[in-house]
Order: sequence, then C-alpha cells, then structure tokens
Amino acid sequence: MAIYAAFSGENLIGYSIFFTRPHMHYRNSIWAVNDIVWIHPDHRNAGVGRAFVAFWEEKLREKGVEYIRVDTKKDHPALARVQQRCAR
Repeated sequence: MAIYAAFSGENLIGYSIFFTRPHMHYRNSIWAVNDIVWIHPDHRNAGVGRAFVAFWEEKLREKGVEYIRVDTKKDHPALARVQQRCAR
C-alpha cells in the first residue's frame, strides 16, 4: 500500500492511496491500483492535480511499480480531466 499527501503549509490539500502488488497474470510486474485520489476543491484547476500525479507517479516508480492504474467514477469529471492532461 502507498499513501501520499499534498500540503499547502500545514493544510492538507490532497491525498491518494494505492494498492501495490504483483499482477495476477504477470507476476514479475508490480502494479499500483488507486483506491482514491482527492484534491481540495479550492486547489483544483490550478495545476495542483497534475503536480500531485507527477509526484506519486515518481514515488511509485521508485518502489518498483511498472504499471499505475487510476480509475475514475463516471460522475467525477475533474479527475478524468487531470488524467487526460497527464496522459502520455
């Protein structure tokens, strides 16, 4: 499990939680699957989400994660927009 938090000063402005494990079919590949990604509404649309994605992506890769899966709810368009902006 990997838990990351984003702060502005002492204020929590975001967090993400990932479950990390070898993939069930590709045991030599470590995957990370998100449980939740949250950015405080006052800090959305200001680049915080993209910076946070870059941060936890780097940290997960340092842990040996090869694939990162981030799911979004149909009714959560803000995270879907962040994902589209970060897509490679």
